[in-house]
Amino acid sequence: MDALKWSSNKITSFNFNLSLLACLLITLFAIFSFSPAIAAEDKLGNSNNTVTQQLGVKSPATDLWRAVRQREFKGSAGLSSSSQVKSMGSTEFINIKGQEWRNFRMGQLVPYAAYLLGGVLLVLALFRLIRGKIKIKAGRSGKKILRFSPFQRFVHWSTAILFVILGVTGLLLTFGKSGLIPIIGGKAFGAMAGVGKVIHDYLGPVFGIMLLIMLFTFIKGNFGNWTDVKWFFKGGGMFGGHASAGRYNGGEKAWFWVAILAGAVVVVSGIVLDFPYFNQTRDDLQLSHLVHAIGSVGILAASFGHIFMGTVAMEGAYESMRTGYCDENWAKEHHDLWYDDLQAQGVVGAGASMSGSAVAGVGAVAAGAMLREPSSNASGSTDGSAHVSGGSSDIDKQGLMDTGVSSSKKTPVKTADKKSASSSSSQSKKTGSSSTSGESDNLKKIEGIGPKIEEILKGAGLSTFSQLSHSNPDDIKVILNDAGPRYKMHNPKTWPQQAELADKGAWDELSDLQDRLLGGRE
Repeated sequence: MDALKWSSNKITSFNFNLSLLACLLITLFAIFSFSPAIAAEDKLGNSNNTVTQQLGVKSPATDLWRAVRQREFKGSAGLSSSSQVKSMGSTEFINIKGQEWRNFRMGQLVPYAAYLLGGVLLVLALFRLIRGKIKIKAGRSGKKILRFSPFQRFVHWSTAILFVILGVTGLLLTFGKSGLIPIIGGKAFGAMAGVGKVIHDYLGPVFGIMLLIMLFTFIKGNFGNWTDVKWFFKGGGMFGGHASAGRYNGGEKAWFWVAILAGAVVVVSGIVLDFPYFNQTRDDLQLSHLVHAIGSVGILAASFGHIFMGTVAMEGAYESMRTGYCDENWAKEHHDLWYDDLQAQGVVGAGASMSGSAVAGVGAVAAGAMLREPSSNASGSTDGSAHVSGGSSDIDKQGLMDTGVSSSKKTPVKTADKKSASSSSSQSKKTGSSSTSGESDNLKKIEGIGPKIEEILKGAGLSTFSQLSHSNPDDIKVILNDAGPRYKMHNPKTWPQQAELADKGAWDELSDLQDRLLGGRE
């Protein structure tokens, strides 16, 4: 069995690395495919400069229009025009700047943007292949610290979703002509581009509003200091030893200000392009287009690094924004100065007050790996700390929660306790009931089970890991449904599987399984 598991892990690792290698090849193909297409387009444009060049026949109009265009370009005082149309630019006889802008956009702006974005993706993929995933060195502690309040997570995800939509539609409009028309054809691309442009134009101002809200939501703690300089010199801890950091490290602060400042430039330039109500000239629009494109590509390239580090690169990073909580050991390793501040305030560590009983205030967080039930005593604060005003609970006074996720460095259930629990389990199987006065296991070690659900399960006769592992998920679901409508949302499908690993003391395997779950669900 161990050999099969080892083989399965190796195959999974091989497939993942193979997928990354495929992404690298696709990225390289995408980068280098722009050059021939653009070169061919420039060649076609140059071949259509004059009628004479195309047909080999001298056209009397050719020299005339060339002379007019050159005199207009040089701004000759002897050339003037008038028009009954009073719109801006109506007296301009020939405007050659549109063609100049087109040549610049297709010959320089688009390919350089492709090189930058593709290069960043290539570097990130190589980093993942060489460095691998950044694990929590000490393993998961089983303690969760409140890092982001629900409002902070709402602002972050709202802004992030808008950013992704605008980024995708912007890439479609920028690279679609060269990258998609040869694949799906001009008609299909035209329909996609039309819809994409409408979405892009309407969501741009909304993104600007959310960007402003994000500024005031996260500005606290995002001002730079000398610690951040040292963090950058050590490459965030990749070389030069451990890099200390406060609530936000230097990289997070840099991304925050890039997102705010570059995002503001992109929003303002986009508004100039969206709303032609400010007497913009053609030159103004072209300049805004240039600024908008450069700012968008820059912030998009920076976002690749942020998304990469916050999802696949670092263990425990994504869940902090998904659920609002981070593991205590993760905080110690990556934000040690912030952790020290919390310790000094009595939020975590020896200064924190832990109660011995659980109340209905802690259960599960419906949005993440840890499901949480409502509590009248707990309230959130804008800096991400939870405060409990009274009562007893499994939450520390200001934000430390025992989630029951075991660390690979420790065994939460003592051997003697397990033996006693197994004895109790065996006895209960014989009698058909569970002993409520004897030893029982901490069912909160199962992801998706909180104190209240544990109380319900034990009241139904499921007091040990062994009993839970031999239970049918459908029968557990009936118990939850009978307990009330608030528990119908919970899915116990993986609870027996988790309980089996816990009963065997396979805490490392349990931790790996829980890393793949979302609130106890696969």
